[in-house]
Amino acid sequence: MQMAMPLKVYLVPPDAPLTSEPLGTKPKFWFLRDGRRWLYKMTRPGSGEHWAEVLASLLADKLGLPHADYELAQWRDSSGVVTPRFTADGADLVHGNELLAERDPGYERAGARYVRTRLHTIDAVRTVLNSPDVQLPFGWTAIPGIDRAVDVFAGYLLLDTWIGNPDRHHENWALIYRRADAVRALAPTFDHASSLGAHETDTVRSDRLRSPDPGYGMEGYVRRAKARSALYRVPTDARPLSMMEAFDVWAEGGAGRPWVDRLAAITPATIGGLVAELPADHVSGPARDFAAAMLEVNRRRILSER
Repeated sequence: MQMAMPLKVYLVPPDAPLTSEPLGTKPKFWFLRDGRRWLYKMTRPGSGEHWAEVLASLLADKLGLPHADYELAQWRDSSGVVTPRFTADGADLVHGNELLAERDPGYERAGARYVRTRLHTIDAVRTVLNSPDVQLPFGWTAIPGIDRAVDVFAGYLLLDTWIGNPDRHHENWALIYRRADAVRALAPTFDHASSLGAHETDTVRSDRLRSPDPGYGMEGYVRRAKARSALYRVPTDARPLSMMEAFDVWAEGGAGRPWVDRLAAITPATIGGLVAELPADHVSGPARDFAAAMLEVNRRRILSER
């Protein structure tokens, strides 16, 4: 069997920063690369956010989802990722909290990062994306059975379920507004750095991989109480939906079937090949094995439960 070639790591020039980016909790800055604006996002120490972001984008590509592109990167003595700006000149990125506040003046658009606001419901988000003036993502070639932005978002939620991404909060989805003709389109999926067990330690990863206890092993891990989305069914619910529940509720009526079929066509060998491309000096053996096991367990769950 041919060995997988490790992904390349882009070296950001030491003097690259042009402007900082205030949104989010991690240090980040914009810089120019080949005449385009790119964003460098630094990984928090002790986490695998950088490789998780890159692997998630590769998996999104296999599903056929519109997604932000990410590359592993280093800047000075830090590790992170670089991603090209996906909004063209003359276009604005309008995040979910702003869109929901336009619809509901009582919506709390500001607040602590990762806050679970109960007004961030399936129906509220679906109402925004179901508007007839919201188009498919700019430049994305639609796949059979998916012809509305609201159905593309079902694919985003399936991706979240597959990679264990709890971070689809109201600043992690958006529309792109093109000022010249006032056209709005769903933005590609972005910011998946909290997925794939990126914040676990290697000790925890190894223990869970070896555990014979279903409640503590990988099955238990993907079903644990913390494995929840940032979406609520209704504002009166005490807890947000699980990632699987969020996908199922969103996809009621068959909108999620094309995405499930596409996941079914992705083989474990393909998944293993993508994981194997992560360079050893950026991801440990236990982290690699844990991510691969998590993807396979979640893939089985998604395919067997519908």
